[in-house]
Amino acid sequence: MNTMLKRTTALLLKCVAVLLCMTILFATITVGLSALINRVKIIDNDFFQIIHTLSSKPTTILANAGIKLDGDDTYAMKWLNSREGEIVLKRAVDVTVSYREETVEVSLPEATVAEAVRRAGFVLNDKLALNCNINDTVTNGMKIEIYDVELKTVTEDVTIPFETVSSKSSTLEKGKTQLVKEGKNGTKRITYSCTVIDGEVISKTVESEKVIKAPVNREVLIGTKTITISSGNNNTTVSKPVATPSVNTPATTPSVDKPVTEDKVEDKTEDKTEDKTEDKVEDKVEEEETGSTSTKIYYTSAGYRYVSTLKPSTDFELTADGRPVNYKRLITGKASAYTYGDGNKTATGKGVRPGYVAVNPKIIPYGTKLFIRTPDGKYMYGYASAEDTGGFIYWSNPRVVDLFFTSESACRTFGVRNIEIYVL
Repeated sequence: MNTMLKRTTALLLKCVAVLLCMTILFATITVGLSALINRVKIIDNDFFQIIHTLSSKPTTILANAGIKLDGDDTYAMKWLNSREGEIVLKRAVDVTVSYREETVEVSLPEATVAEAVRRAGFVLNDKLALNCNINDTVTNGMKIEIYDVELKTVTEDVTIPFETVSSKSSTLEKGKTQLVKEGKNGTKRITYSCTVIDGEVISKTVESEKVIKAPVNREVLIGTKTITISSGNNNTTVSKPVATPSVNTPATTPSVDKPVTEDKVEDKTEDKTEDKTEDKVEDKVEEEETGSTSTKIYYTSAGYRYVSTLKPSTDFELTADGRPVNYKRLITGKASAYTYGDGNKTATGKGVRPGYVAVNPKIIPYGTKLFIRTPDGKYMYGYASAEDTGGFIYWSNPRVVDLFFTSESACRTFGVRNIEIYVL
């Protein structure tokens, strides 16, 4: 009995020892394996997953994760430490590139518009323009259109309105006007250099002006002859000269039955009558010369009323519809809007502000004074100065100027518009 008990105890001890050894061995193997397992995060657009693998090859890791790559798909892998890594998938997007009657579909991973155009087999140059920025990143389903840029010369005949010339006449009674000659409008031929994209004129520059038929001025006489007014039954007359009123009392003329003091009062009354008559004549002359007494509008340094906060050093005249009367040349095209935070500088080193605009300095030199408005006159940017460089000069873009605004909301409100740039 004792011998059997001893044998059983010894057998149990051996089993426990074997189990303990196996546990230690398993723990050792587990610790060793865990030290070799990699933790990799796979990012696929908006989806990601984490897998544990003994492999360090990205193709094997993706295959183990059940992820397949198409021909134009790419990936990038980086290790955060010895056992943690990250794989970012870059899926290809489908883009169409069109030029004239040809449309090419391309599939490519994250790339710029310029790369998509090159992949489609087109070569950009100064005679081509795009419907988007060549530095933009392409998106799935994006349609890129290429247009021919044409330079055309266009002539236009415009009317030269006649002017009214007035002169004084001593034979015509004061307060009267007389038409001497009817005015006739003339004709001026303007030659423009136009940039045309997809059939649309996006910029127009005046190259030359030629008078085909000179206008004929309208001539008007203004009377200055004095008026003789009867003083009453005594046949005495009071003469009203052009300048100072006086009483005409020659020695042979019967005396006036009014005291001297009444003569003085009468002189004052006549003087006032003369002033009023003269005022009416002047008003009438101005009406004849301009057609209206309020057709001229002046933009002055004291009367700012546009988007721009710049004020000119000297006044300049605008027409009734808000166009400068005198300017060096007119540039038409499209304008976009941009903004920066306070403290930023323009290309010329000045602090940004409404009125400092971005241009192509090869076309509009820095410091050039401008007046900018939309052709319909509904949006007046106003007096401006070329102080910054427009980003549009670095790629094919139909815009001719970028207008500075103080906020993004103001930029969005303006958007892209056709404008007139008057070079002062």
